[in-house]
Amino acid sequence: MRTILTSLIFFSAWCSFGQSNAQESSKLILALPFKEGKTRIVTQGYFGKYSHQGEHALDFRLRKGEAVFAAREGIVYDLKEDEDRNFWKGIKSYRANFVILKHDDGTFSKYMHMQKEGVLVNVGDTIAKGELIAEAGSTGNSTMSHLHLVCYKINDKGEKITFPTFFETKKGVIELKAWHIYRKPKEVKKN
Repeated sequence: MRTILTSLIFFSAWCSFGQSNAQESSKLILALPFKEGKTRIVTQGYFGKYSHQGEHALDFRLRKGEAVFAAREGIVYDLKEDEDRNFWKGIKSYRANFVILKHDDGTFSKYMHMQKEGVLVNVGDTIAKGELIAEAGSTGNSTMSHLHLVCYKINDKGEKITFPTFFETKKGVIELKAWHIYRKPKEVKKN
């Protein structure tokens, strides 16, 4: 019995190791969406109780007008920048200004709560990872200036499916958590 139990534990660990490596190689790694060398706090994480129920979304505390950078390369798929209302200026207005990038793998990333006329790109623009795309704000369902970032895909039924992401930080590539502070590393110049 002991041999069977030991064999099962070993087999389970071996299977987990293989799955871990498969997950490791397929994880999506993004750049932090703020200026390099700066630190910012994540005020709400995945499945947050305030407004992230049911989705892998992150809120970065950014000041009004602070630069927002693309977390990965893509093409500007959609945008909105004419809203000036938020939670305090309307009855829970959900019309946030935003930028949506579509990526080569068919997934999307959505950057929300930009200030009015704070979107700095146009639909159809090709965007590089780390490129300036907008200015943070507090439009839509928002009580303070911040950036809401969510990555998703559309399934065969037309439903939006969000998924977890990992970020390049000063401490390495990690999954971000609420109420933690992260520093965006400075890019190494190549000669």
